[in-house]
Amino acid sequence: MKRRNFLKYTSAAAAPMMLNGMAIRAVASPLMMSAFNCSDADDRVMVLINMHGGNDGVNTVVPLDQIDVYNNLRPNIALNQSALINLDTTIPQVDQLGLHPALAPLKDMYDNDKMHLVQGTGYANTNGSHFKSTDLWLTGGDSDAANFNLTSGWIGRYLEYEYPGLVGNPTSGNPDPLGIQLSDKKQSMIFKTASEYTAAVNLTGVNPAQYQNLVQGIGNEAIANLPGGDYGDELSYIQLIEDNTNVYAARITSVFNNGSNSMTYPSTGLAGQLKTVARLLAGGSQTKVFLVDIGSFDTHDNQVQVGSTSIGWHADKLSELASAVKTFHDDLDGLGIGDRVMTCTFSEFGRRAAENGNNGTDHGTFAPMFVFGNGVSAGVSGANDNLSDLQYGINLQNQQYDYRQVYSTILQDWLGSGDGALMATFSNVWGKVSGIVDSQVAIDPVCYGGAALPVSLTFFNAKPQNNRVVNLEWRTAAEYSHSHFEVERSRNGSDFEYVMRVEGAGVDTEGNTDYFEQDDKPYQGDSYYRLKQVDANGDFTYSEVKKVNIKYENVKNMKVYPNPAVFDANLVVTSEKDFNAQVSIVSAAGMIHRNFTKSVKQGFNKFNFDVNRLSSGNYFVTVESKDGVVKESMPLTVQK
Repeated sequence: MKRRNFLKYTSAAAAPMMLNGMAIRAVASPLMMSAFNCSDADDRVMVLINMHGGNDGVNTVVPLDQIDVYNNLRPNIALNQSALINLDTTIPQVDQLGLHPALAPLKDMYDNDKMHLVQGTGYANTNGSHFKSTDLWLTGGDSDAANFNLTSGWIGRYLEYEYPGLVGNPTSGNPDPLGIQLSDKKQSMIFKTASEYTAAVNLTGVNPAQYQNLVQGIGNEAIANLPGGDYGDELSYIQLIEDNTNVYAARITSVFNNGSNSMTYPSTGLAGQLKTVARLLAGGSQTKVFLVDIGSFDTHDNQVQVGSTSIGWHADKLSELASAVKTFHDDLDGLGIGDRVMTCTFSEFGRRAAENGNNGTDHGTFAPMFVFGNGVSAGVSGANDNLSDLQYGINLQNQQYDYRQVYSTILQDWLGSGDGALMATFSNVWGKVSGIVDSQVAIDPVCYGGAALPVSLTFFNAKPQNNRVVNLEWRTAAEYSHSHFEVERSRNGSDFEYVMRVEGAGVDTEGNTDYFEQDDKPYQGDSYYRLKQVDANGDFTYSEVKKVNIKYENVKNMKVYPNPAVFDANLVVTSEKDFNAQVSIVSAAGMIHRNFTKSVKQGFNKFNFDVNRLSSGNYFVTVESKDGVVKESMPLTVQK
């Protein structure tokens, strides 16, 4: 998807070392064939940039169609409209976005087809803890109980599946560590595998020529005669780790010394990390995944300079990101290796849409992700965030993409991983985000491990109708030896269940075939749909996931009185049927002050509750279902 063809999609031994002064850790059918050579993807690389602290996506990418609402939500920290950089004036006005002025280098990358933006990205029920949310992003988890305490990292699982026996074990054919982490002395959870302990040796304060000597000097002499039994096995394992660390140290030293840079980088931490990555790749490194980071996005106060909101703390961090990324990819092009690398940003959560009282923003929900490189298709996935539809009046809701969809897209379309690898990585085949990877360089499905299907899916949509049914539509451009489709749905975007089977058009069907189906018993609230495509041999793949919302119709009317309230208040609910309700009194800042369960009966219901212990101020009274989906919310003012 090139910029002017914009499409909107709504729906091993890990020894830390020092390079450039930074810590570094090693860690089908012939009808479907294209001119793409499967081996062309062997040297492709993914670089991940961790934006520590929770980046404020609303001031990073401003929805220009909602500028008045934006200014009202952020009277002190909103960016001046005249300072914003219109990302793309060729797209419909309702989709236009204003980049933070500090991101000018990224505008240049976008105009040169080297940047793709994915809006509204995160995971359901975002955890507001820096530590836990970062842990979830690194492990490939979410707030669901089954994925909340994963003990391995998603990159570790991916590398272990794709390169069995090579994690931490260099060979003559694969001498490089599969993953390299820079700038953090603590081993990142993202590289931890499900089956292998990773040793960590901290090597600091030396130049690259000294790495090999320093690593070799840490251990003892090799044990000539190992004892038998478990003790001998443990000693053998430790010696193997040390030997492999030495091999990696020698290899990293060699490729670093053989490499060079073609650009002068800014004097910032992130730029220094990316400079090292470029030099390693230029020197011959075949490492598949690099992890770098940039910190200090936790902008609770003084996010901007009041009166000159285009400068300040947040602007400085965005400027560091943009200038480092632009220089890095220009350097790769200058070195002749720009076509090898795709870079992706992530942050543990976004910030609230409404500013706080300290000229900053508090922990929020989702945020945009950026993808860079010669292999991307410039454009935007997702609609502008709706600033008029906020949870409790302050927080973005209606997330558009799960972050694992973005990663799955890169793993499959850029690195060529099959569905088996995606299952091993995320325990699920997430629907991809169409349009991130340029179709001219996207890996042909025939190159996947068993994922090539003789069917070309043009699109898949799921849309609610009359708030009672979900219309399902899709189109194929061709079907060869195709069996059938299966529609699946999920409450959380992760655990899917079978809904219906739809037979395919048949053998050797060319030209467009349109399908129209309907789910007449959809879930109420948010739900997710995907299409499973199954061929005659039983092989299958999935479409991207589509999110829909069926509004709860149990609550027909709701009222809170008196309002303002002094000592107590009444909640009146008229319902179509019985249900157990969770009633909460929530402050404007999102803090729950009272929480109680009520049994709502069909018809008229009246509940009295005490507000005497609440401080004066504005609150919301929410009525929720037993699964936590907000049914209705009403404002309440308490006066003392």
